[in-house]
Amino acid sequence: MDSNDKEIVNNNDKAKSGGKPLRLKLGTVSTLMVVFAVALTLVVNMVVENLDLFYDLTPDRFFSISDTSRDILADLDREVTIYTLFRTGEEVAIHQQFLQSYRAFPMVNVVNVDPFIHADFVARYARPGETIPVNSLIIESEGRHRVIRPHEMRTTRFDMQMLMEVVETITFESVVTNAIRYVASSFEYKIYFVTGHNEIPLSPAYQRLFVDANFILEELNITMIDQIPDSASALFITTPERDWSEHTVQVVQDYLARGGKAVFFMDFRGIDVEYPNLRRLVNYFGIDFANTPILESDMNFLVPWPGGQVNPFAIIPMYYGRHSITEELINSDFRPMLINAMPLGELLVTRQNLTIEPLLISSPNSYLKDLYNFDPETMTFAREADDPSGPFVITYLVTDRNSSPPARIVFTGTEAMLSDDMDTGTNSRLVINMFGWAIDAMPNVWIEAVNINNNRLTFTSANQQIRIMVISLAVIPGSILVAGTAVWLGRRNK
Repeated sequence: MDSNDKEIVNNNDKAKSGGKPLRLKLGTVSTLMVVFAVALTLVVNMVVENLDLFYDLTPDRFFSISDTSRDILADLDREVTIYTLFRTGEEVAIHQQFLQSYRAFPMVNVVNVDPFIHADFVARYARPGETIPVNSLIIESEGRHRVIRPHEMRTTRFDMQMLMEVVETITFESVVTNAIRYVASSFEYKIYFVTGHNEIPLSPAYQRLFVDANFILEELNITMIDQIPDSASALFITTPERDWSEHTVQVVQDYLARGGKAVFFMDFRGIDVEYPNLRRLVNYFGIDFANTPILESDMNFLVPWPGGQVNPFAIIPMYYGRHSITEELINSDFRPMLINAMPLGELLVTRQNLTIEPLLISSPNSYLKDLYNFDPETMTFAREADDPSGPFVITYLVTDRNSSPPARIVFTGTEAMLSDDMDTGTNSRLVINMFGWAIDAMPNVWIEAVNINNNRLTFTSANQQIRIMVISLAVIPGSILVAGTAVWLGRRNK
């Protein structure tokens, strides 16, 4: 090749490379692409952070709120502020994740107030003699507020192996959404828990349940009054230790005659315990109760008992058809658990304009025992041929249209529905729904708690753990190394 040919080749190479060596040009382009990619990543992260965008990758949408909550938040017509009481730098991560979903709605504001810096602000929402602990929430809208304490956003159980309380479910969405619904509305329902006859008080858990359900729960000593207050949305009546007086019966009957509402929980207290005056009031609404407990012989309707034992008095009732009280529980396959439930009956002769509907019944294989002629030496609690057979009605709904508005009364033949020991969430929900039906309003919405144990990644064998370790520590890094080496060799040989 002569000098002229070499000059032509050199000129062609320069033309192809824009007057610069080809390798330098490729290196510059690669560097610019890396810089652009890094810059784009930073910009995207800043935008996502500022817009509070996130995507829930958990299999059952653990950190996402339900469609029920979304509908409520979308329909808000007034602003709601959620004050989080996190200490600066010590925010509760799981609560922050849930609050991301609430921030997405224009009528919801989320503001953190450090309780150690702004103690005066927090004190304004505390009741006399109480303090609001750190990590609580204060939800407020136009003068109405609700305080949610940390223990209300979860349920716990005692782990016998770890010998400590462990978190079982997260109730964050349920309590927050219902609190928002309460503060953003003007409704107010006052339930009077009737006292004066040594009634067993409600447990703290059930008292909190009514608060969460947006009810105002107050005690009312019925022996000290001549008329039920007009502020009563409903009466909460449990089994008295002694019978009511005739005057007390008349006070309650007068209230119901004005269109009042009441929910009765009548418990079996022994064959020698009678309530003639209270029974007269119950009979007035077409219902009677047998002073004996229901037993069950079908294992499918028996409550699992510790140690694998069988307690025929601990039963799982059936729903009588579908009703607004039980609809959501039926759809979720949730069943209540009761003990010492009394059978209720409908009188053959009742007043006009009474509508009586069964709600809960025992199974066809339930039965009764004649406890009045009980002989401990010869009698057995096992089912016998001459025992009265079920099903028996446990809960009746009565609508009395002799008043305007109509009176609504719920009669349930057991007080065990109010026991913490018998409640797995179904009993308490039934109780709230009964009051909701009685006052003809559902003040709260049902949002199932999230079981935190369902969101753990578990391996069923040691081999699975070894395979995951090999893939994570060897296969994935090795694949990246091999791919990188192949690319490097390919470029080097060009």
